[in-house]
Amino acid sequence: MIIMLVVGIVGAIAAMVLLGKEKKINGLNVTVAVVILAISITASCVRIVNAGEVGIKYDPFRGGVQEETLGQGIQFTHPFVTVYKLKTTHNLIKFQEFSVQTLDSEYATFIVELKYNMTIENAYKVFNAYKGMPTDSMLQMDIQSAIKAKAPGYNIYDVLGGQFEQLRIEVEGYLSETMLENGLNLVAMNFIDIDAGDLIENAIITKGILKQEKEQATQRIAIAEEDQKSKTITAETAKKVLILEAEAKAEAKLLDATAQAEAMSLIQEQLAKSPEYVDYIKWSAWDGKLPEVVSGEAGTVILDMRDDSSDDIAVPADDGGAEN
Repeated sequence: MIIMLVVGIVGAIAAMVLLGKEKKINGLNVTVAVVILAISITASCVRIVNAGEVGIKYDPFRGGVQEETLGQGIQFTHPFVTVYKLKTTHNLIKFQEFSVQTLDSEYATFIVELKYNMTIENAYKVFNAYKGMPTDSMLQMDIQSAIKAKAPGYNIYDVLGGQFEQLRIEVEGYLSETMLENGLNLVAMNFIDIDAGDLIENAIITKGILKQEKEQATQRIAIAEEDQKSKTITAETAKKVLILEAEAKAEAKLLDATAQAEAMSLIQEQLAKSPEYVDYIKWSAWDGKLPEVVSGEAGTVILDMRDDSSDDIAVPADDGGAEN
């Protein structure tokens, strides 16, 4: 834009000189020169920031890079300000592989993918830190530093095994802080691949198989224990049921014996109070029918020879009063 301003001024002066040589300088010609100069100055003040970009202002009269940035669209500044444009869209980078030493002095080779962007508010920080947008090599150095800071806390088996995700989370947090200091916002960081050589990986596979077999054996033991526990509970329950049934029967017998004892006690009390109580018991138990055979004290036998329609009763004669 400064070049446009200079060109406009030079053009205006040249026009006036040419017109002066021809002795045709008048009000109209001066107006034309002024218009040319004004257009040049105005054009040098206009800045256009495209979508997905932010304008960084470099003002030599105000100390260089300014924290105040220019947003999208047509913007105006004074002619001596230089505007640098940086992208605010997401950037996705897949880095070349690199190796980092782990806790057990084994080396793991990482392939990392990084997604990041830049906020408008922090654009001036990015420009100051990287003199523009960072290159892939600049960011790879930051990633390697983050992994080197965290990988020594894990052995190679942890890195390739169960703590893979934990390491990734720690590296991502470390890298996010580093990038934010330079004005960049980390969106995501992923380990595309981690390699430790065939020997280590085969050992890890074998270790994983053994671990799986151990877990399966532990599971079978747990199932057997649960089955045995269930059988024990069933047996104990059956035992308790038998005990309860036996106790119930014993209690029933005890109640019956107690009732009989109480009945006998009541009978004894009644006998003690009234001797005729025995006769009462006998008559209470009689069904109203006479016996067919009755034996007397002298051996006399009385037979009931009546049929159902007869009211006569055959009574044998007294031996003492009978005549031969």
